[in-house]
Amino acid sequence: MSEFIPGQPHTFTLGEAAKAAGVSKPSLSKAISSGRISAERKPDGSYSIQAAELFRAYPQHGKGNGEGNPSNDATLTGVSQTANPQLAESEANGLREQLATEKAERERERRQLTDQIEDLRSRLDREGEDRRRLTAILTDQRARAEQAAPPSSPAPPVEPAPRSLWQNLFGWRG
Repeated sequence: MSEFIPGQPHTFTLGEAAKAAGVSKPSLSKAISSGRISAERKPDGSYSIQAAELFRAYPQHGKGNGEGNPSNDATLTGVSQTANPQLAESEANGLREQLATEKAERERERRQLTDQIEDLRSRLDREGEDRRRLTAILTDQRARAEQAAPPSSPAPPVEPAPRSLWQNLFGWRG
């Protein structure tokens, strides 16, 4: 792994970054190609990946650095962090509140969609009833009209008019 120099951002090669993040090199390469991770392309074609950028996309969540040595983001990025239980508890409470707010929002959306579905179902049922009622009315009117009208005799077939000389010569149809 490349040497850590305090005060300067730590960078990884593609292989080192894959090992540190716990992903395969092809997966990391795809993440770079898709823009999920930014990386600098060196003249020799290899990548230089900033530690902060790598761990932004692949958080460590208490894992080691990939070599069996426990480390944290602060060591790799050169930033010192202090453990403050009150700050952590405050952050956890804020996240709980945010989660509760989002759950309430999802529940509100679910109720709204359920109401909308019920409204659409009732409209569809009403339209079906209207359609059946109109069909019955039309069928009844048709039956009455057939009973009232005397049976009609079929009309004689219409014969086409004879063709003229020009129509016969040139194939015109009139």
